[in-house]
Amino acid sequence: MKSIIVLLLLVLGNLSLSGQHFASLNDVEFQDEASYNKYTDQVFDCCYYLLQTPFDKNDEDRTSASDFIVKWMAGSHVYSFKVDDSIKILTDDREDLLGIYCACYSLEILEKLEQGIAVVSAEDKVLSRFLDYCGNPINRVKITKEIKKMISDEEVVSASN
Repeated sequence: MKSIIVLLLLVLGNLSLSGQHFASLNDVEFQDEASYNKYTDQVFDCCYYLLQTPFDKNDEDRTSASDFIVKWMAGSHVYSFKVDDSIKILTDDREDLLGIYCACYSLEILEKLEQGIAVVSAEDKVLSRFLDYCGNPINRVKITKEIKKMISDEEVVSASN
């Protein structure tokens, strides 16, 4: 009987620890450079969660993670993030797609900085990572016509190389 109770407690404990819970990040207020730096690890976690999890518009953790990344990017002293109009056109200004793009962008910059690589330009790699995620049917992303065209153009270039 004791072993059943212990087993049950282990299973329940494991379930509660295995899930990501990003709702607590909604309350984070950034005030200065130190506060942005303090949450860099959480930005990594949010990026990995978004890019390793199939899209689900009802996933509250996904929304919280995406919102946190955007808020962090907006004032981060780590890098001057700029999302130009071509990306807004590509994503048709859809928040879900912009959130994925921002996760790709943040992750690319943070990985380079962590490796000690100077970041001059990352847009090509960010776009490629974004298209890879959106183009993977497992991720169930409803893509725009522009994204679909870019994915097929990228496949043609890859096939010719």
